Amino acid sequence: MICLLNKITTYLIVGSLGTGKTSLIQQLLKQKPVDEQWAVLINEFGKIGVDKALLGEQAVTITEIAGGCVCCTGGAPFQVGLTRLLKQAKPDVLFIELSGLGHPLQVQKQLQAEPWNTVLTLHPLLQVVDAKQLLADFQPYNSTGLLLVNKSEDITKQQQQAINKQFPQCNLYWTTQGYLPLSYLPKQPLVELLAPQKIYSIAGDNGQKEQLAEGIVCHMQEQREEWSIGWQFQPHYCFDKLKLDNWLKQYQWLRAKLVVHTNHGWLSVNAVAEDTAPWKATEWRKDSRIELIFTSKQTGQLLIDSLLTTIS
Repeated sequence: MICLLNKITTYLIVGSLGTGKTSLIQQLLKQKPVDEQWAVLINEFGKIGVDKALLGEQAVTITEIAGGCVCCTGGAPFQVGLTRLLKQAKPDVLFIELSGLGHPLQVQKQLQAEPWNTVLTLHPLLQVVDAKQLLADFQPYNSTGLLLVNKSEDITKQQQQAINKQFPQCNLYWTTQGYLPLSYLPKQPLVELLAPQKIYSIAGDNGQKEQLAEGIVCHMQEQREEWSIGWQFQPHYCFDKLKLDNWLKQYQWLRAKLVVHTNHGWLSVNAVAEDTAPWKATEWRKDSRIELIFTSKQTGQLLIDSLLTTIS
């Protein structure tokens, strides 16, 4: 029966003991769309599983594997538990909460191999961390798609700003009690993110494009009544939102469109004629894109140099 299931959206929830992984699941379950089937696989280190009881009665199927981490039990409890869960629930979305003592990269590798790679669509890790942990020597996993910084009330604003600068390559979400809006779950499958990124630009016949640095491309185009300049940045580049706001205010553009990775997360804006349109959260994670359209030709190098100063 499991062979009939495929492409189940799957998230691994990882983090040290006590960071708030179960709280995150509780918060997500409250937001479950009524037309979706969800399932949760919980791995606990202790012999008596408690997390399932903590989650209470939910309109989802929950299976618990107690007594060790799934990566050091020979694989049998995990294989059996997951197979039974999928057969029973036939979910659209699967959450797997790993023990704080587990080895998530080993589990991730296992789920990318047969037979699971044809059944599950694995997404980047949801890594939960206590805010105070980030004040010490902490390094997120390379395949982390979202770093949920829990218990953020325990640190100061100044400490939070310092942490944002310390991890510019990470998609951070600051929260308390494990709350995360459903829309912030990573949407791009892990296999796509691990593929080599090719940054390219498309311009018209009279367009100009220039490779500025590794992972940064600028392209310019002039037409009869308009002149445009655009950039693409690989996703590890992070912009300072305040600096980017000030940069936009310096120029008299006709249209400004941005989808960017900032120190406030991934944001987008679509503004006309210097209108102060509000920034909005976006699900796009592939790269940062910026385009400005003017009524006349501008000094491209000036725009390029000033934009690069807004990178954190």
